[in-house]
Amino acid sequence: MLPIEIGADEQIARVLRDPQGFTSRRRRHVGEPFTRADVNPWQLFRPHHRERDSSVIRTRIGEEETLRHARNIPDAVAMVTFTAGIARSVRCGIAQAFEVVDDREVFLGHANLTLPCVSADEFPGEGETMNDDLRDKLRGIYSELFDYCDAPALIPA
Repeated sequence: MLPIEIGADEQIARVLRDPQGFTSRRRRHVGEPFTRADVNPWQLFRPHHRERDSSVIRTRIGEEETLRHARNIPDAVAMVTFTAGIARSVRCGIAQAFEVVDDREVFLGHANLTLPCVSADEFPGEGETMNDDLRDKLRGIYSELFDYCDAPALIPA
């Protein structure tokens, strides 16, 4: 049974989508081979519009289950992995930037990459756009997390 507690050594995967997770230069070449430098950490980790958390997969559910869930994501091409402990070590000023929280209500093995360093009122409201200060803060912590990630691994068909 998968425990609710996510340990520091537990491997976490974020799905890289094509073209959404890449730099604008790379987006013109959808489906072509890519390098780590083509990945845009801001695009890779940022939550969907109107959300605060990013969905991740707890790879502890097993390789086949992890791949099955990754393949169900539209435009998925690769996975980027990191440990929960690494995510928790990223700082935003003196605060912890990330937490990794089990969210098995979506599916067993689903988790959220949350942002305890950002208060709910800092996020834009309905019909608003994200302000530059928040965008810069998120870009910085997403880039730092990406620096600790393993190289993107292609999702086999």
